[in-house]
Amino acid sequence: MQLKKIITTFLLGFSTILIFAQIVYTDTDILYRVPGNISILEDEEHQFTLDEVLEIDIPHYPIEEGEVLNFKHTESKFWILFDLENKTGEELFLIGGNPMIHYLNIYVLDTLGNVTSVKSGTMTPHHTRSLRSSDFTFSLGKHAQSKIIIETYTPTDFIFELFIGSSKALIEDLHYTDTLNGIWLGIMLAMILYNLFILFNIRDKIYLYYILHISVAVLMMLRFKGIAFDWLWPNSPVFNEGTSIFTCLIVITSILFSTNFLDMEKYAPRANRFFQLLAVLAVLNIIPIQMDIRPFANIAIQLNAAILSISLFFVSIYIYFTGNMVAKYYIIAWTTLLASNVILILTLNGVLPVNTYTLSSFQFGSAVEAILLSNALADKINQYKLEKQSAQQLAFEQAKENERIVKEQNIILEEKVQLRTEELKQEKEKYEELNITKDRIFAILGHDLRKPALAFRGVARKVNYLLKKNDFKSINLIGESIEKDAYALNQLIDNLLNWALTQKNAVPCNPMDVDMEDVLENVLLIFEKVASDKKIQIEINVPENLTAWVDRNALLTILRNLLDNAMKYSNEGGTVQLKARSDNGKIEISIKDDGVGMPEEKIKDLFVLKRGKSKKGTANEKGTGLGLHLVHELINMNKGDILVKSELNKGTEFIIILPMLAYAQEELSSG
Repeated sequence: MQLKKIITTFLLGFSTILIFAQIVYTDTDILYRVPGNISILEDEEHQFTLDEVLEIDIPHYPIEEGEVLNFKHTESKFWILFDLENKTGEELFLIGGNPMIHYLNIYVLDTLGNVTSVKSGTMTPHHTRSLRSSDFTFSLGKHAQSKIIIETYTPTDFIFELFIGSSKALIEDLHYTDTLNGIWLGIMLAMILYNLFILFNIRDKIYLYYILHISVAVLMMLRFKGIAFDWLWPNSPVFNEGTSIFTCLIVITSILFSTNFLDMEKYAPRANRFFQLLAVLAVLNIIPIQMDIRPFANIAIQLNAAILSISLFFVSIYIYFTGNMVAKYYIIAWTTLLASNVILILTLNGVLPVNTYTLSSFQFGSAVEAILLSNALADKINQYKLEKQSAQQLAFEQAKENERIVKEQNIILEEKVQLRTEELKQEKEKYEELNITKDRIFAILGHDLRKPALAFRGVARKVNYLLKKNDFKSINLIGESIEKDAYALNQLIDNLLNWALTQKNAVPCNPMDVDMEDVLENVLLIFEKVASDKKIQIEINVPENLTAWVDRNALLTILRNLLDNAMKYSNEGGTVQLKARSDNGKIEISIKDDGVGMPEEKIKDLFVLKRGKSKKGTANEKGTGLGLHLVHELINMNKGDILVKSELNKGTEFIIILPMLAYAQEELSSG
């Protein structure tokens, strides 16, 4: 050992300039980045010791101005050697600018052969550092000349910045770095607290996903900066081992937030299922991380994160053009984060120069993303409010419309109820009228039919008695009476049968072109004897070839009843006029007598069947009132009308109005 110390002293005193590049430090106000030529030895098998390294002739590694050592991804250990000349007389410090280095051991050899060593790195407890900071800081002493040997290894991205400076320069640099980190952390915490406050107020789960996403991003960045090791687990380096679990968590929380914020289930269901699969893969990737299967874990999670970042960018653009307008803020935020991530990846892989700006690009991008996503959430909530207000306005308008419809329906219902009430009233009146008619019919059956039937029972006995007495004059009188009663009975039965058929809607109505002259002649044959007995003159005035569009049997019944009525109430020796004429497509038939007539008030109820309404004729002819009631119904059935003109003791005129053929066909075609 004594011999080795002598050899080492010899090397330091006489040969260092030949083996090591020399760094001269002169200004205490400046923090020097290690420049010039340095010696670098790559130890692929991790087999060399310090003594062996000192005995090896290591070639110089030229470093251009501003260049930073970037070993990228490697499993090798590296030995970095250089000479230091301190012309300030103050204590100098060596700073390793990458806080993610697993092992970083510093050896300082002075001219007397004394070796000072400090072991550090993320796998070394925090209390071993000479200064408490997120960077690895080592005291190099106040030696005027010394040899610096750095032993370092890390399996992660291996960028190695080296700085030398006094405590004053170091503190100023740390102050600048801590200020930047503080601003960034303040922005992130402000976003978390602000949205946490909103979460407690509106209790929307998307704010929870935002908070989780930003919180994980903060933890991941704190770990990347070494601050998490300083503050959260300074004596538990196991949390710094291998690929960070926070990378998996950032993938999972990004998917949770993005899929819910962009409403992927609605706008892009297939993409939503794809991102759910990526989330499951991220969860499964935690297992190899915990088992520290580094090669597989690094490749899997980085591939997952890359696919996620690119996919979310294009899916968000698709969703924006699909109709979800709040996606615009998300696109800007995610583009900023994606760009900063690309800058960092290019820096770690040596494409871009390593400096404060490139190394802090992700930090800057995450802060901008947090602010933009918070604004996006605010915009989304505003959209929700607008949609809610629109929905409320629509609901209000719908309620008003429903109220209007209800009012209209109530009015319609009231009208229907009123109409139905009126219909029921009319039906009631109709049924009451039918009941009256029924009572009247029963009265007719009980009186007007029963009386002739009883009279006929005693006719045969009386005739036999008069025959025995040879009283032929009385027999002739009885015969005349029987003839009158038989005619009246026959007329009554015909009217009853026809009326019954009309009540059942069983009367056939077959309108045809009926010649008026022919019909009137048939009716007059029935009344020749009656007219002769009462010495009544019948005058007929009917043009030739005058026709009406009517059911022939119905017309015969109408004329027979009206003519019978005229004969019955005409005085002996009176006149009955029958006239017919065409007028504007219709036929007017007039039956006029010069008999007893009737007052105005009786005309109103003339066609209504009432008990006691009919009175006897001028020759005591019997009547029931059923005939005129039947006439009215038959005329209505044939689309006609009837008018009555009468004056007491001056006679009565019935005017029947019926359609002609052409007029009836015109009505049928228009109807």
